Amino acid sequence: VEVTFNTDGSTTFVYEDGTITTQNADGTWVYSDDDGTTVTQFGGEWPENEFTEQVPKPDFGELLGAMTGEDSFYVSFTDTDLDQVRAYIEDVKAAGFTINAETVDETAVGITVVSYTAWNAAGYKIEIASTMGINGITISK
Repeated sequence: VEVTFNTDGSTTFVYEDGTITTQNADGTWVYSDDDGTTVTQFGGEWPENEFTEQVPKPDFGELLGAMTGEDSFYVSFTDTDLDQVRAYIEDVKAAGFTINAETVDETAVGITVVSYTAWNAAGYKIEIASTMGINGITISK
């Protein structure tokens, strides 16, 4: 492992297989493949990639983690308010995710679950799920 202490306060670890791990100065972590493409992050900001370009940026709590694969993207947030999730579902509908839509918004045994699944005309699928303050969004193609 090659370790570099960067002037911006971050630390970079480059492994023999070319993968890179960076601990940013703010304590967030980013894991990248051998060409530098971010694969996984813990904390930080809403990532920009082909999947996130399909939807509006959510106005949720703290980004817990995000993972990007060849055919999908997943992100989770903590401290999410269900009304924010419901509003975000309306935002993704306005962005064109309305094909074969399925919605769940129900409470059982004191636990509320809100979810939405739909496709857009470009063939991307969004799945939004929220319960007990944890929210996950998956976008796939």
